[in-house]
Amino acid sequence: MMNWQGNTRSILVHPDEIALSDRTYYLPCYDEIGPLVESISQVGVLSPPVVRKNHDGTLVPVIGRRRLKAALEAGITEIGVLVVNASEPEQNCVSLLFWDNISRIKQNTVTVAVMTASLLNVFDLETVAEKYLPWIGAPPRGPRLVRLRSIAQLDERSLRALLSGRIVEKTAVLLAALDIEDRLEMLNFIDRYGWNANKSDEILQAVHDLSILGGKSTTKTICEAIDWVETQHKEEDIVRKSEKVRNLIRSWKSKDLFQRQDLFEQWLQKLDLPRNIRVKPAQSFESRSVSIEFTADSPDHAKKIIQTLADTKNVN
Repeated sequence: MMNWQGNTRSILVHPDEIALSDRTYYLPCYDEIGPLVESISQVGVLSPPVVRKNHDGTLVPVIGRRRLKAALEAGITEIGVLVVNASEPEQNCVSLLFWDNISRIKQNTVTVAVMTASLLNVFDLETVAEKYLPWIGAPPRGPRLVRLRSIAQLDERSLRALLSGRIVEKTAVLLAALDIEDRLEMLNFIDRYGWNANKSDEILQAVHDLSILGGKSTTKTICEAIDWVETQHKEEDIVRKSEKVRNLIRSWKSKDLFQRQDLFEQWLQKLDLPRNIRVKPAQSFESRSVSIEFTADSPDHAKKIIQTLADTKNVN
């Protein structure tokens, strides 16, 4: 058990003396803050927030960030806080944030992702996997853990979209791989035409694939789609426009994929491979890489297959 309270002291401060913009110990919460503001206006802050005093003297919130924001909005000029000294290990502060918010963390993917990333920033994977992740239903390893760490890097608007169900987790991972300009353009795109989360995922994945295949930014692909629908169907309502632009993107992707699939099939025919050898292209042909699968009846058979593969190296 941590003895963090033995390394704290109580002080009174003005809420704006605390660096609320500091995200070292940050856990998203997008609930309406109005009721908390009113509560604090009526009865004050009943449970003191915990802040950490850095070596430069800055006070950063560890737990109780929303109480501090609400106190500021309520016009409170003095609030009692518990100050953790800079000598307290950062691991203890992250752990304190975890245990104080454990019930809230596991309620949604956003808080699970951000908390998981915070833990992995200060603890090794084995410690996090054994001591923390089971409590919030996060996998100790594997592809979803990788996805959670990606999601944790998203901006506030993207996190809000995921939390509200505006986008699905798969879309959030895609957005995390983009630069901020392309990411925000994608969010503007789905907001403009009002697609639901599943349609948004289909469309944004298609836009991403088309952009890779065409060697251009997703922003440019989106602008081309918007220019077309707003020029060709400018008099139609937004519902009709949204369906038109969706169908346009699907037709772009299908045409290009069919062409690439045809070229790939022609290439395979030149190889004249045995039936027990399969060559697959990269998903959506987003790169020139291929994967090779084969079935062998014995080690000697496997050796022959490997030799066959080696003999294809000069095929163009």
